[in-house]
Amino acid sequence: MNKLPPVQWLRSFEAAARHLSFTQAASELHVTQSSVSQQVKLLENHLGESLFIRRVRSLELSEAGRLYLPWVQQAFETLRQGTELFTGKDHQQAITVRANIAFITFWLAPVYRTSTSVTQIFRPA
Repeated sequence: MNKLPPVQWLRSFEAAARHLSFTQAASELHVTQSSVSQQVKLLENHLGESLFIRRVRSLELSEAGRLYLPWVQQAFETLRQGTELFTGKDHQQAITVRANIAFITFWLAPVYRTSTSVTQIFRPA
């Protein structure tokens, strides 16, 4: 097997594994429960391994599922980080504060300097 499975199958598996529920995974992904179940089944067929132990009213990760899940989660995290770097979007966003010079000088600037590692030039409005 040298072909990667479709990303949607992996997303369905990861969400179902996190929630241990096809229904909750479907709600998170905005698809139907049967869609998640079908995508997970297609992934299992693709891999030749059962990823879940299906019980009457519960879902449990199989040994193969427990081994595969961290790899899938790390792959999604790597894609998320790479996308943030590529697009220049990270968790820090610029804000504009309009205040008088005394407030900025004596309160905001000292608080800001002690609470963040990012250096910023304050320009009074």
